[in-house]
Amino acid sequence: MTRPETEKIPAESLEYSTVTLQCGRLVVAEGPDAGRSVRLAPGAQVKVGKGSANDLALTDGAVSAEHLVIRHRPDGFVVQDLGSTNGTFLDGVRVTEAFLGPGSRVRLGRTSLDFAPETDELVIFPSASERFGQLLGKSRKMRQVFGLLERVAAAELAILIEGETGCGKELAARSIHEASPRAGRPYVVFDCARASREFMESELFGHEKGAFTGATDKRTGAFETAHGGTLFIDELGELAPELQPKLLRALEEREVRPLGSTRSRQVDVRIVAATNRDLAAMVREGRFREDLYFRLAVVSVKLPPLRERRDDVPLLVQHLLSVRRSPGVTPEALAVLAGQPWRGNVRELANVLDRAVAIAAGETIRPGHLMLLGAATQVVPPQAAAASGAGGLAGLTMEEIEREAIRQTFAACGNNKAATARSLGIASSTLFEKMKKFGLDR
Repeated sequence: MTRPETEKIPAESLEYSTVTLQCGRLVVAEGPDAGRSVRLAPGAQVKVGKGSANDLALTDGAVSAEHLVIRHRPDGFVVQDLGSTNGTFLDGVRVTEAFLGPGSRVRLGRTSLDFAPETDELVIFPSASERFGQLLGKSRKMRQVFGLLERVAAAELAILIEGETGCGKELAARSIHEASPRAGRPYVVFDCARASREFMESELFGHEKGAFTGATDKRTGAFETAHGGTLFIDELGELAPELQPKLLRALEEREVRPLGSTRSRQVDVRIVAATNRDLAAMVREGRFREDLYFRLAVVSVKLPPLRERRDDVPLLVQHLLSVRRSPGVTPEALAVLAGQPWRGNVRELANVLDRAVAIAAGETIRPGHLMLLGAATQVVPPQAAAASGAGGLAGLTMEEIEREAIRQTFAACGNNKAATARSLGIASSTLFEKMKKFGLDR
C-alpha cells in the first residue's frame, strides 16, 4: 500500500493501522436472474423479493413480493423468511430463520442464491492534516483518528464515537456529517441523557395527536426530522432498555411508526452515536443489547483524552483564544496549561480560558489570570507565577487563591453572579456558597 508522491506527510505516517469490516456477497446462481449479485455491507440488511423496492429485485414469478431478508448480526449473517408463499430453503431445508455459512445456498421459488463471506480491510494512515472539520490536533493520536474519519465519513456506515466527557464527541459527529455526501441535509441531535424517559419514544419516533394524555398536537420524531441526513444519538449508554429493541427494529427495517399511528413511515438516516460509557462491558453484563451494539458500532472511533495528547494544548489554546478575541497567552501560562491533568478535557480547557479572558480584561493571559480552582487541578508552579509578575500567588493557600479568583472574576463580570458562575465553570449555587464563605457576598 503506497501513498501518492504528491502528498507531503510526516515520516512516521508511513506506519499505518487497519480496520477489518465483515461483509459478504449474494449471487444468483440459478433462475431467471442468474448472474446478478448484491453486496452485504457491514451492519446492513438486504431484502430479496419480486417487488421493485427490494435490494435484490427478482423477476421469478414464484417469488413473493417481499420474500426474505438477510441481516448482519454480531455472530454472522442471518436469512429470515418474511412470510413468503412458497417458503425459503437453506441447503435443502425449509427455514424461518437461520445462519448462513460459507458456500450456503438459499432457494426461493425457481431461484437459488449462493452466499460468500468477504472482508473489507481499511488501511488507515495518520492524517497529514491537523484538523478534521471542527476537531483540532497535531498529535499522532489525533491524526490517527483523523485518518480513520477521513476514510469512513463518506461511507454509509454506522459509527460509534467513544471517549470521556468533554473530549469532542459531538464535534466529531458534526464533522463526520459535514464530510459526508449528506452534508447540507438535516443533522439532528438526540441526547439520551437529556430526553425524558417518559417521552423518549415519542421524541425518537414521533406521535399522533391524542396518542397519549397530553398529546394535544402531532409531533415529528428525530428519525423523520433527520430523513435524508444524519441522526446523532448522544449518550447512547443512557438509552432506556425498553427502547433498545425498538431502535434496533427502526434501524433494520429503515422505518418508524409514530405512537398512535397505524402505519409505518420509511426513513433514510445515517446513524452516528456517541457514549462515554463502556458499552462492550454493558453488553457483557446484559445491560445493553449485543445486536444493537453491533449494529451501531460498525466502525468504532475512540477519541483520546486531552491528557494523552498534551502536544495539542498549544494549538487548542491558540484556537480557543482567537475565537474569544484575546490578545494571547504568555509562554509561562501556556506551560502551566500544558501541565494540567484536564479531567474535563477540552471542555474544561475552554472554561478555564473563558475565566482567564474575563480576569485579564484585554491583557495577555499570564499564569495569575488562570486561577485554576480546586486541589485536584491546581498545579500552578510558584516560580511560574513569580516569573510572570502575575499576582504573587507564591505562598498563598489554595483557599486564598480560590477567593481571589472569585473576587477578580466577579469584578470583571460587572458584579453579575450568573455571568461569574458561567465564567468560572461552576454552578450558581456553588458560587453563592463560596462567596458567602469568603465574605464576598457583602
